[in-house]
Amino acid sequence: MTHERVLVTGGAGLIAGHCILQLLEQGYRVRTTVRSLTRESEVHAVLAEAGMVDGDNLSFVAADLTDDAGWSDAVDGCDYVLHVASPVRFGKTKNEDEIISPARDGALRVLRAARDAGVRRVVLTSAFHAVGFGHGHLDHVFTEDDWSPLHGPGVDAYGRSKILMPGYPNVWVPIVDVRDVAAAHMLAMTSPAAAGERFLLASGPVVAMKEIGATLREHFGDAAPKVPTRRIPNIVIRLAAHFNDEARSAAADLDYVKKISNDKARRVLGWEPRPASEAVIAAAESLIAKSHSTS
Repeated sequence: MTHERVLVTGGAGLIAGHCILQLLEQGYRVRTTVRSLTRESEVHAVLAEAGMVDGDNLSFVAADLTDDAGWSDAVDGCDYVLHVASPVRFGKTKNEDEIISPARDGALRVLRAARDAGVRRVVLTSAFHAVGFGHGHLDHVFTEDDWSPLHGPGVDAYGRSKILMPGYPNVWVPIVDVRDVAAAHMLAMTSPAAAGERFLLASGPVVAMKEIGATLREHFGDAAPKVPTRRIPNIVIRLAAHFNDEARSAAADLDYVKKISNDKARRVLGWEPRPASEAVIAAAESLIAKSHSTS
């Protein structure tokens, strides 16, 4: 067991939870933040159900991205910080600052507290939105060197999810298993070559929505009756875009197969992700298990 301590922000989140599980398994002492300590028992129970080992090495502290209070205590005595917490909103929001300000200002709070506490390294989690959206239909391989323009055309992944139920639009998405995301955080935390670097994480090439559906139907068979089987014609999406915000954003990526590269993460970190199909099936199995346990 190592005596090193790692702070994982947003302990109630999916990525944070998998980071915590892997850190504990590797012998680290882990501290995680929740907005209220009333959630401690709930988060602890979820992690225990997921197979947590050495749960006595996990502690909780109250800290909120929108408030300065608590962050100095959170980072005190920590060797590393994995800043995973970020606000998530589904669909269009009337006030973008409700999402942008907590994410930006919260990250700055964490970074300042980590600096003042002498933390050795902070690993900051972002999303493919920061790299591959808003560029238009470029014949370009997206890597860590790319940054998304703030006001370019693009698709909001959460908004897109609202228009997928009746069928598949002609869009392609990058996929990565959450367990592989957590593993990349471990590698970025300890690899000397990772300092100051960005890493684009994806299982491989982007995957068509219809291929995701086919994977689910093939694996689950009759247990997947609600998985769509038909394609939504492009003209339907484009017509809907005149009065629907989510369709308007999705229309920007119709028929666009983005090219992405995970070569840097493989080369520098030695990262080896699972195939996209395995990630899709595991995610579906997790959702099914969760729905059964809460029904």
